[in-house]
Amino acid sequence: MGTVRRHAAAADDVAPLASERPASAWVPPAARLSFAAFVLITAGLPALRSDRAAWESSISSFLVGDFGWLAVASFFALALGGALRAEEARASGEPRRRVLFLVLSTYAVSALVAGLTAPSSAAHIAAAATAFATVPVAVVLAARAHRVGWFLAITVSFAAWPLLPFGLAERLTTLLEVAWLVSTSPASGWVHGSGHSTKG
Repeated sequence: MGTVRRHAAAADDVAPLASERPASAWVPPAARLSFAAFVLITAGLPALRSDRAAWESSISSFLVGDFGWLAVASFFALALGGALRAEEARASGEPRRRVLFLVLSTYAVSALVAGLTAPSSAAHIAAAATAFATVPVAVVLAARAHRVGWFLAITVSFAAWPLLPFGLAERLTTLLEVAWLVSTSPASGWVHGSGHSTKG
């Protein structure tokens, strides 16, 4: 009986750790691959559309017209990357990462809605604005090196919108936000004040 009790106690000690297991090994590289696909498609679409200039036209404007399906695919890739990052935060099992999970989930859903709605519609405008706004919030929640630098860089890029052609300004902010999402991992002590050490 004593042996059974010892095994039961050991099982109880291990059980709480199960919820703290990181996401599957394929999730982080899949997230980065999704973001890379978005960047490559977004960068390449202007070369396929002679009627639109990247520095003047918004990213969303490519959803309409020739190769619109490719633009939709890029938004799907962006949404998938955000969803995978959200999954990393959820799989960590840390209570303070629940907020981060909600923020990244909001980002993913917003990106998806933006890709499925007309660029001039209220739904698209609201979804795009929400997606842009959620990344700085996630940056504030982060506990990795250069957190302040990333936040300032993204904030300054927003401030530059009135000074630059819209297409160029939007792409600059988007590139910074995606770069931060690519370079950060919720599975490695992402949340500020979580009490867990960050490795790497």
